[in-house]
Amino acid sequence: MSVSEDAVRLLVENMKERLERIQTQLPEDAEQQAGWLKSCQTTMNSCMTKLEELLPSADGQPLDVNRLMKVSRSCGLNFDQDNASGTVTSCCISCDSFYLEVELTDKGTVGKVKMRCGAHGAEPRASTLIQKLLESGRYALLCRHLRGLVAIYDLPGPKEDRAAMYKALCTVEEDIEAISQAAIVEKATLPQSIMETPLGIVRRRECGILTHMTFYATPEELMTQETKTDTDVVGKMGVNGHIGIATTLGNHSLPCKPLHRKDEASSTVTFAPLSEVTTANVPCTYILHLSESVAAPSAVAESILQLTDMKDSVLTPSGELHSILYHNVNPSLASRNKSKAHLYRQDVALPDGILSCFVRPCGDGDEQVAGAKGAVKLQDINFTHPEHLIKIVQILRRQLVYNTLILSCFASSPVFSHFDCVHIVDIKGDGTSSLQVTMEHPVSKNLACVTLDIAPGGAITGKLELAKEDDGVVRCSDDIVSKVAMSCCSVPVLVYSLRKRCSA
Repeated sequence: MSVSEDAVRLLVENMKERLERIQTQLPEDAEQQAGWLKSCQTTMNSCMTKLEELLPSADGQPLDVNRLMKVSRSCGLNFDQDNASGTVTSCCISCDSFYLEVELTDKGTVGKVKMRCGAHGAEPRASTLIQKLLESGRYALLCRHLRGLVAIYDLPGPKEDRAAMYKALCTVEEDIEAISQAAIVEKATLPQSIMETPLGIVRRRECGILTHMTFYATPEELMTQETKTDTDVVGKMGVNGHIGIATTLGNHSLPCKPLHRKDEASSTVTFAPLSEVTTANVPCTYILHLSESVAAPSAVAESILQLTDMKDSVLTPSGELHSILYHNVNPSLASRNKSKAHLYRQDVALPDGILSCFVRPCGDGDEQVAGAKGAVKLQDINFTHPEHLIKIVQILRRQLVYNTLILSCFASSPVFSHFDCVHIVDIKGDGTSSLQVTMEHPVSKNLACVTLDIAPGGAITGKLELAKEDDGVVRCSDDIVSKVAMSCCSVPVLVYSLRKRCSA
C-alpha cells in the first residue's frame, strides 16, 4: 500500500501544530527544559525510524544522488561523483581513512558497493549491507552506519596509531564474542539472556553499527515486549550500550591479540593479563557508551574508575541521587519540591487504595552513606581490558535495580477520588545496595520494615521484620519477599503483595 503525498503532508502539519502547542507548556527551569527536550528528541527519532520502516521499499528506483550527497556531508565526509559521460556512473564517499564506492547501472539504480579501509591496508571488499540500504532508500539508517564508520576508522594520529587502534577494537570484539558464546544456554528465557549472562544479549559489529549489548531490562519491559527473538531486543528495550574506541590525552596499553582462554571442559572463559600478550601504547581506550545515562552515587563511579585504572578522570556530581531520579520522572514538579529538599512524596494508585510514598534522601543526613555524597550521571565508561567490562556490567545492573525500585515510588499514576483508604510507606536507601521500606502491617498495630539488599549483578534479597515482636501476626518468609521483589522490582507492588499475604 503506497503512502500519498497528501497523507504525509497532513501528518507533518499535524505534528508541527502539536509541537507549537507543547512549546507553550515548557517548564521554566533551563535544566528541566534541556532534559525534557532530550527525551522528546529521542522519542521523535524513534518514531521517524519506525515510519521509515513502514514506508514502501524503493527497490529498483534510481539512486537519489543529491540526498546521498547531503547525508554524506552531514557526517563530515567527502562526496564525489563521476559524470564525465553526462550521467552519473559512480559516487565516492570518503575521508582520510576509508572510502565507499557506489557504482550505478545504466538505469541509475545501485550496482555494486565497495568499501576500503586505509588504516590497515585492507583490499576493497563488497558491502552488501550498504548496498541494500541504498536500494531501499533507508537513508536514516545509512547515516548511522556512516557516522559509525567515521568513529571506527577516522581516528586522529599517524597511520600506524590508527591501525593499532583499529586492531585493538577488533581484538576486544573477539573477546566479547567469546564471552557471549560461552554464556549461551540452550532454551534460555529472555530475562535469563539479558540479566543472567555476563554481558546480556550481544550483537556483533555490522559495518558502522558498533558491537551492541542489552544487559538490563525492568520486569515491566520484559512483560510488555513483543519481539520474538533475542537479537531483535538489542536497541529496542532495556538499557543498551555499544563498544567503541575513544581517544584520550594520555597513552594506554591495549592488546594486539585476543585475551580470552576457553576451558573446553567447563566452557568457562578466562583472560590473560596484558603482560602476557603483545600490546600497543596508543592514545585511546575502549569505551562503553550507554544509550541513556545511569544516575549513580559518586562512590560507585569512583569504584569503576579504580577498577579500570582511570583514576585521573574528574567526576562532577549532579546532585543527590533520589532528587535526580525524582526530577527525571516528574520534571514539572521539580520547582514544587525545591522547598522540600529533604523529602520526596508521590501518590500511587493500588487496587486497595492510595499508597503515599515518602522517599528520603540517600542516607537521610548520614554523610558516611555513599549516596549522601552526591551522584553523577554515567554514560561513557572507559576501560582497557575485556574483564573490566564484565565487572562494569555487574556494577551497573545493581545500580539499575536500585534506581528502578526508587523510580517505582515516583511513577505517576491516576489517583481516583473514590479511594478512601490511604497507606503510607517511608523509603530510605543508601544509594546503591540497600533499601528499607517502613510500612503499616495490615494486622498488627506495629510497624513492619522490609529490607532489600541488592547484590552485584542485581539479585535482590528481602526480609520482613516487625518493629516489635508479635507472635500472633502472620509473617512472610524471606524467600517470598525476595521472589516478589525480584519479579516486580517495584516498591508499591511489593507493599501491596505483602499486605495481601499478611492479611490472608
